[in-house]
Amino acid sequence: MILAFKQQFVPKIKNGQKKHTLRLDPHNRWEKGRSIQMATGVRTKNYNCFKESECLGVQNVFMSYAYNDLIEISVGDRTLYSYSERLELAINDGFDDWESFFNWFYPLIAKTENNWLELKLIHWTEKRY
Repeated sequence: MILAFKQQFVPKIKNGQKKHTLRLDPHNRWEKGRSIQMATGVRTKNYNCFKESECLGVQNVFMSYAYNDLIEISVGDRTLYSYSERLELAINDGFDDWESFFNWFYPLIAKTENNWLELKLIHWTEKRY
């Protein structure tokens, strides 16, 4: 299956810094063993599949906005309480810092009816939370 990425994430995927991606998956399409074609320019004449891999696992992720710059995050049954745990997730998802991660996901959370966003963490490495 194709995973579309913004150009900013390509070098981080290629050098191994980005270990997974968070995606909406309302139809539960992502599962272990699926092929992954990582690409930019999806559905355009600039399509570029820059890496192929395999989905090594998925984890359910729930995010809600608490207050200030705090997004409450749980991965599976585990809540990421500390700043260092949330920062690790952000870095492994290809962001440079917590602020960038927050600015990316807060608007998605705010668009939901109840400030509750359900995502899938799609892994192509062995990293788990």
